[in-house]
Amino acid sequence: FFFFFFFHLLHLSSSFSFFFIMESSKKVVSIVKETWDQLESWQKDLIIASAVIVVGATAWFALKGPKPPTDSKPSKPPATGSTSSITSSTPTNPAKNAPELSKEDEEAKKLKIISLKKIGNDAYRAKKYEEALNAYTDALDMTPSDQEAAVLFCNRAACHLFKKNYDLVIKDCNEAIRLKKGHKKAWNRRAQAYEARNKHELALKDYTVIALMSDLKDEKAQAAIDRLLHQLSRNMALQRIQKIPKVLPSTRDIKNYFDNFGKKTFGISNVGSSSSIQTKLDNDSGNGDLMANLAIAFFEEKKFQESFDAAKRAVDRLHEMELSKGRKKTLSSMLNLLACYQFLCTEYDTAEETLTEANRFDRKNANTLMRLASVKYELAKREEARKLFDEALSVDPKNPDVHFHFAQAQVAVGAGLLAMSSLQTAIDLGCETYNPYVNLAIVHLQQGNVSSAIKTMTDACEKFPDVVNTHMYLGEFYLQVGRNMDASGQFDKALELDPSNGSLYVHKGVLKVHEGDMAAALALFNKALEVEPECDVAYVRLAQLHMQKEEFDEALECYNKAIENTRAASELVSYCSAKLACEAQRDALKVYPNLKAPQSDYRAF
Repeated sequence: FFFFFFFHLLHLSSSFSFFFIMESSKKVVSIVKETWDQLESWQKDLIIASAVIVVGATAWFALKGPKPPTDSKPSKPPATGSTSSITSSTPTNPAKNAPELSKEDEEAKKLKIISLKKIGNDAYRAKKYEEALNAYTDALDMTPSDQEAAVLFCNRAACHLFKKNYDLVIKDCNEAIRLKKGHKKAWNRRAQAYEARNKHELALKDYTVIALMSDLKDEKAQAAIDRLLHQLSRNMALQRIQKIPKVLPSTRDIKNYFDNFGKKTFGISNVGSSSSIQTKLDNDSGNGDLMANLAIAFFEEKKFQESFDAAKRAVDRLHEMELSKGRKKTLSSMLNLLACYQFLCTEYDTAEETLTEANRFDRKNANTLMRLASVKYELAKREEARKLFDEALSVDPKNPDVHFHFAQAQVAVGAGLLAMSSLQTAIDLGCETYNPYVNLAIVHLQQGNVSSAIKTMTDACEKFPDVVNTHMYLGEFYLQVGRNMDASGQFDKALELDPSNGSLYVHKGVLKVHEGDMAAALALFNKALEVEPECDVAYVRLAQLHMQKEEFDEALECYNKAIENTRAASELVSYCSAKLACEAQRDALKVYPNLKAPQSDYRAF
């Protein structure tokens, strides 16, 4: 049936069954020895017959074992007290196989079970866990009903939990859940045991069941889900980052990255066309200065791979030439450009080494210090990064790029309010890129100051009217406050500037979702993938639509596509978290199909 079934099979080994039989037999012998002389002959006969049947049934189950179900489709949950399909299709409680007792004996057995359970509960409250374990085990040995056994297994699991016997917690909770699927405490204790055993994905699935049982009102379960999703998604994203090919990303991603810097960030500009420089190089192939100009020419022509290759050759040739003061600055500029490409290839350690070398050749280059600080932030070397930013601001306090990147570092560590001052300074200093406006507007929005956010982006659109992203972001902010017509107008302007940008169709699709037109939204998401097959946000939005219809497998396929097509660490963490939550919800509803997935606000993603 489900993963619970297979986990239960793993623990029902023949060696454990043999131990159970022997321990049960010892207890029977002990009781008989103490009370034998006090019983009538017919009572002795009854006890002997019952013991043979119970031991025989237990041994048969241990040898026979549960058989896998023939139907792989999830069944509806059985009525309370009946056998669950979570861990086994064969009940282990032998009560149904025991001989019928007289009404008086049945009542006496129930009273004894109640008494043992009370002894166990009292011992548990007194933190006498071994004593509680023995009492619960004795009660289970008396073949209680399924309902009683579920409670006893769960109570015994609580004792094992305090004793940190996590495998035994899992085993007893499996039994409790099999006997009573809706036993919330059993799900919770098993989740805790899974987490303690570092089986975090299994713990996440159990906590998800608990959350669905409580209609998402169990705060502890929700907190556990958030904690596990955070941990698992970061680990999954890190594994993905390590597998990303060390090559340049898409041209659009490269352009967006370089939009974080002013036009003269590399100190060399307006060098002419690449073809004219290449002609000069044909007659002077060893000239490092000309090769540096070629790298910049390719960069300005948006031929980024060619620029990357030329930058490598320029660095090599400049090293071979006599390094005058001016040539050292050229070499530093080429090392900066080369480090940017290395950073885009996620070769952060290599980029750090390259920028460190650049700094040796030109120690007063604020752009080098700024980029080196940003790389160190990426490598979690925050103290070193902070010192480098301070040095860059000291070297060139009027460099808007330095203020902007310092603000980005502040935002990354959760200091958004502090970043506002740096962002405003970058704008006041006449930044040549729109990103300080975007970041400042986002911080305003986070602080609940919608009007300031919209004004900031309106200013950006006026200063950078031909930049796609300014109109896109302003459209997003309009959408946040329900100004759908204004949002649509900004998205249309952005599409006029770049009709092959898949993200713009996604934004228009989200607008249709706000308007309740899901068919139009779906068509726009698919259009985004038609014009840009690597558009990760389109896959995410499609996944959300599938989630709304409980089409979990289709949603997972879309999340996988989104993860494959993004390289940004923050987005990877977000997508991995969504994927893990989708998997947990799918598996929870397979186990408990009468529960309903929460209809979350699709627009909140």
